[in-house]
Amino acid sequence: AINNRLNGIIEEIDLKTREFDETVDEYNVTARQIDSTDDTISALRDELLELTVGLEKQAGETKLLQEKIAMLKSRRDELSAIIERDSEIYNKSSEAYENEKREKDVKSLILDELIQNIGEIATELEALDGRISSSENKTEENTQKLVESLGKLGDIKAQISSLSAEIKLIQNRISEQQAKSLDVENKVNSCRSLMDESCANIESLTRKKSEMHERQRTEKQENIKLAYRQAGLEEDIKDIIGEFRSSQSKLHLMQEMQKENEGYAASVKKLLQESQNNASIGGRFINVVAKLMNVPEEYESAIDMALGSAVQNIVTKNEDDAKAVIQYLKDNNMGRATFLPMTSVKPRRIADEHMHTIETLLGVRGIASRLISFDDEYTSVFDSLLGSTVIVENMDCAVYLAQITKYSFKIVTLDGDVINPAGTMSGGSKKVQAVSLIGREREIQELEQRLVELEAEKQNKERELESVKAEQEEFANKTASIDEELKSIEIAYAKEVESQKSLNQQIEDLGKEKAEIESLTANLTANKSSLEERLEAFRKYEEDINEGGLDENSVKDPEIYLLKKKRSDINNELTELKVKKAGVESQIVSIEGNLLRLSDELEKANKEIRYNKVELQKCLTDLSELEGEFSSVVDKKAYDDNVAALQTTRDKLANFDLTKKELSQKLSVLSDQKLTLNSEIQQANDRKYKEENLLEIIIIHKMII
Repeated sequence: AINNRLNGIIEEIDLKTREFDETVDEYNVTARQIDSTDDTISALRDELLELTVGLEKQAGETKLLQEKIAMLKSRRDELSAIIERDSEIYNKSSEAYENEKREKDVKSLILDELIQNIGEIATELEALDGRISSSENKTEENTQKLVESLGKLGDIKAQISSLSAEIKLIQNRISEQQAKSLDVENKVNSCRSLMDESCANIESLTRKKSEMHERQRTEKQENIKLAYRQAGLEEDIKDIIGEFRSSQSKLHLMQEMQKENEGYAASVKKLLQESQNNASIGGRFINVVAKLMNVPEEYESAIDMALGSAVQNIVTKNEDDAKAVIQYLKDNNMGRATFLPMTSVKPRRIADEHMHTIETLLGVRGIASRLISFDDEYTSVFDSLLGSTVIVENMDCAVYLAQITKYSFKIVTLDGDVINPAGTMSGGSKKVQAVSLIGREREIQELEQRLVELEAEKQNKERELESVKAEQEEFANKTASIDEELKSIEIAYAKEVESQKSLNQQIEDLGKEKAEIESLTANLTANKSSLEERLEAFRKYEEDINEGGLDENSVKDPEIYLLKKKRSDINNELTELKVKKAGVESQIVSIEGNLLRLSDELEKANKEIRYNKVELQKCLTDLSELEGEFSSVVDKKAYDDNVAALQTTRDKLANFDLTKKELSQKLSVLSDQKLTLNSEIQQANDRKYKEENLLEIIIIHKMII
């Protein structure tokens, strides 16, 4: 009966063991799937962050380029409008210049013709004077007789009185015209003075306008430099924010893992969690090995491989504490763990005969327990774990050291390859873990320090960005002030141009008025001269009559009368021609002044046009380069592809998060099954042990009998 029960128990143990092994295998597969899922999630998060930062960066570059292009387009339109306006002014001035030049040519021809006519008439008048003088000499003796033939002396006196009055009236009119001519001359001089002042003002305004355009160009170049600097700072801030978020996310993950004791065996993890809520069990152990030491980063892989699973061993003060915690694990079906009572662990050390080799051999870093730091009270623990392990730089050094020391102790390379005292070697590629139990605390501290540095760097960049924005605002105010000043200069320039046109028109009108006055004055002077000649003749006749006796035929000579009448007509014509000549000369002088002014305007307008065309070409070149850069940066298809990839990555991440949740639930179920099966196997083993003891007692009893 006992054998039957024992066989049944053994079969039950075998069955439970197979079931336990299957559960363990499934648990390990699920754990590997979770690890793989974690790796995939981590990769997807990195990809998501990279895509997000890339899209934000592209959006920032796009915005900056758009602002620069808009600024250059505005400058291009402004320069085009200025060139178009200046070209229009140039064309009008050029047309006016050509018209004035043609007008001058016409007036010059007229002047030449007038000079020729005046010369011819003057010659004719000189000949006529000779003839009149000759005829008068013949008739001089008969003058008295002619006067007598007039009949009445009273009539002569009446004529003399009438002529005198008429001459006086003409003289008054001549004086009025001379006063008018002087007033017109003064007005012309005043207009010319105003014209000179206006030309000086235009020259000054043109110089100021060039200076303001140069200032405007300089300010805009500085503004563009600030825009580039702002874009660079914004890009730096985005990069810092991206790194900050990534580091912060990683820090939160690691802190959460530290808090939840992720990475430890299930039994150790549960024990650590229970110790936080249960002071009776928490006071029974100190901590796990991983949390009792500080390992330099370069030795983390080596120490991790040297300790192996011992990194999760639990340190207690004494054996009683270890026994109590073991019992607690049994009572709560929490699994198994290895304990290191400080009162019982024995330090392991390397023989003195090998110490000289270890201390002097090139490539040997030292004994593992001496390369890490820990509280002195745990010296026995770490001497037990690492006191007989040597860290070396590489496998060649490890093999050589093992050979010359006859494999007397464990040797571990910095990469984690191991040579055991038994002669076995282990190594190869090591699975990259998201978090190392040994280096987790260091990584948390480094991440916290990095976050502080990133925050300080971000604040510095933001302050610098605010300073740049303030400078940009200041430049914007300066540019607005320059634009306003330029506008004022343009208005003043336009007013001066209009003033010059008005002054030119006034000078031209005054010239015409003066010519008319001079013509009228010349006519009046000619009439006065004719009347004075007649008056002189009548007075002479009167004298001759008073003195007595002239031949009647001597004054009635028709030839002298006709010659004098012709001379009077020629004098009038000559005076009229001289008046016309003076008017034409005045017009030519006015035209020459206009030509000089228009020439200056054309030269200045041409300089402005050439300067603005050079500026426009620079602007177009910069605009073309920016548009090319914009086309290369703003790739619509690439942007859409990145957006689509971003959404796809988010969907994948959501799916893998769900998968991880399902696998975690499955792992929890399998863990419970493991604990249950382990408990059942333990209970079966206990029954088996009792049956075997009972069977052994029966056999011994039978042998005694």
